Amino acid sequence: MDLSDFINHEEVILQESLQNNQDILTNVEDLIMLLSDVVISEDKRAGSFYLLSSQVRNDLFLCILSSLRRHETQSKLMKRQAIEKACLATYSLVEPDFDKFLGQDEN
Repeated sequence: MDLSDFINHEEVILQESLQNNQDILTNVEDLIMLLSDVVISEDKRAGSFYLLSSQVRNDLFLCILSSLRRHETQSKLMKRQAIEKACLATYSLVEPDFDKFLGQDEN
């Protein structure tokens, strides 16, 4: 099997996934758009939240792409990354100082 066969097979899988999961895709797209429409604040304390929430959005996007292509391990990894960054983003609303929760110690 050559590379073009793999590419064609991936395309077939992607098209089937798009057709079979349209309702899920709509919900995920709405969630990603909701994360994109965050109110902009000039308060410096919100910087860490905006940074982390944009990473959550990117991880969710990569998760859905991996799921559509049936790359389950990659999809689960990206879902985990999104959840972890969402927790950090939530915590950043309480503790906005980067160094307190994103800093590194001497080890």
